[in-house]
This record gives sequence, C-alpha cells and structure tokens, in this order.
Amino acid sequence: MRTNQAASHGSMARAEGEKGLGMSALCVPLMFRARTEAGMVEDRVFNKGLLILTVAILGILFIADKGLDLTRWWSELAAMTAKQWLKAMFLAVGDILSLVLIFSPSGYFRRLWTGGAAGLEMLVPPLAGIINGGVWVAYGAFVEGKNISVIIINGTAVLFNICYTIVFFFRSGSPRANTLAMIAAAVAVAAMIAATDQYLLINTLGWKASEAVGLSGAITGSLVYFCRALASMMAAREDRGAGGFSGQTLGSIANALVWLTYACFQNDPNMMASSIVGICCFILQAGQLVFFYFNKPREVEGQAIHRPLLDP
Repeated sequence: MRTNQAASHGSMARAEGEKGLGMSALCVPLMFRARTEAGMVEDRVFNKGLLILTVAILGILFIADKGLDLTRWWSELAAMTAKQWLKAMFLAVGDILSLVLIFSPSGYFRRLWTGGAAGLEMLVPPLAGIINGGVWVAYGAFVEGKNISVIIINGTAVLFNICYTIVFFFRSGSPRANTLAMIAAAVAVAAMIAATDQYLLINTLGWKASEAVGLSGAITGSLVYFCRALASMMAAREDRGAGGFSGQTLGSIANALVWLTYACFQNDPNMMASSIVGICCFILQAGQLVFFYFNKPREVEGQAIHRPLLDP
C-alpha cells in the first residue's frame, strides 16, 4: 500500500507515483519455515506464485501506462535526461516495494487459515490498507479520469486486504463480535474521510478534488505505516524483541525511504509527509528493540535475573 501502498501537474503526485504512495503499501514476501518437508515445499510454491503475480501486475501497469507501441517506448527512453532516469528508477523500485508489501502478509494469513490464532491487533493493518487503497482507487477512477495504473495497483491492495480480513474473521479465534466492531469502526472512518473531502474541503473551503483526495491519501498512508508498526511492536512485546526486525518492518522502511526520495524529486508535500511518518515509525520500532535488548534476562549462577537498562 501511495500505498499503496509521482506528482500530478498540480500540487498532487502524478498518477504513476501515487500508485506507490498508498502502499505506503508496501517488504519481501515472508518466508515461513515449515516444520515438515511438505510444508517447506508448500511455502516455496506459494512464494513463487506471489512472484509470478507481482511480475504480471507490473507488466499490466507498464502496458496500461505506455501502451503497446514499441516506437513510443524507445522515443521516450531516448529523450529522457539523467534526472528523469533517476526519478524513473525510484518510481519502479517504489512500485515493486508497494506490491511486495501488499503480498507480504499472505503467508501469515495462509497459515492462519490452516490453523492458528491471532489477536485483534493483527486486523488493524488490513483494515487500514483497505481504507488507504480505497482512497487512491477513488482518485484514479474519479479525479484523474480513470487512470488505469492507479486503479490496478491500489485495487490489488484493497482486494488482498479484504481477503486478509475475511481469513481473520473466520480463523483467528478472536470473538467475532469484537472483529465486527473493528470492521464497523473502519467503515465509519472511511465514511468520515469521504464526507470531510466532499462537504468540508471541496464544497465549503473550495479545494480542488485532487488536493482534497491527495491530503486524505497522505493521512491514510501515514495510518497504514502506523498500523503496521503497531502490529509489529505488539508482536515484539510478546517475545521481548527476540525475533528482531520482521520482514514487513524492513520492507516498510525501504518503501518509505524510496518514496521520500521520489517525493523530493517531485517536491510533493503529501508524499513526503506520509513517508516521513513511515520513517518515524521505524525509529520507534528500533527504539523498542534496543530497550528490550538492554533489559533482557541473563543467567547468573543458573538463575535468570532481570538485567537493568544500560547495565553492562
């Protein structure tokens, strides 16, 4: 998740860049260690399927943006300056990270479906991803005149996060009344965002639709980063940081750094704000792991004692 998970000619990012902002999307697919050889084979097949899906979506995005005219492709490439090449490189990497972050929880939720349990905090990132992706799908469909690239990548985020939510509802073991309450809260947040854009920013304050939806995208993109960080920090609290940085955490910081660099090229404050929030969330997670490291138990004469902070 754009995340979502480039700037427009106005104050907003151009459509292709916004494919990445909402994904704010965005970590390498998690490779889960199976306890049996059969499980390991299943994991390899599953991750190969995600890789193929990623390449397919990137191909669709490229064709939707450039068409099938090879002459046009080569003429545009030949006319690009060094700065444009660098910007295009960050855009491509951002798109890839966005898709990979969308797919990264797939292995976890596949395991949850086959048998497992999860706390309600694990439902927060998918719900935030649905809201964020929905904002950018609306932008691509209504504001930018049905920009296919924005719709495809953010629509993918919405679809996968809905699937994650369904799996959680039926297989997490959490009380379904609580799960439904969280889903209802997410729907209320989405309705509030739509109402604020339409009735306050556009009708009352006279903002352009692109500016209003862009601000909402920046806010929801920041929300996605925060929710991912919250879920990771809750998991780290359970094992006191023994697992270190998760793949999703590392993917999120990589995604944020790439899109912050791209936003600097485009001078887009909305994209910058979301990416800076992502970097701050990573700093919080790093601080938590450092705290746990200096406060982990240690063995003294066969007994585990608590090591105070900064005790050498």
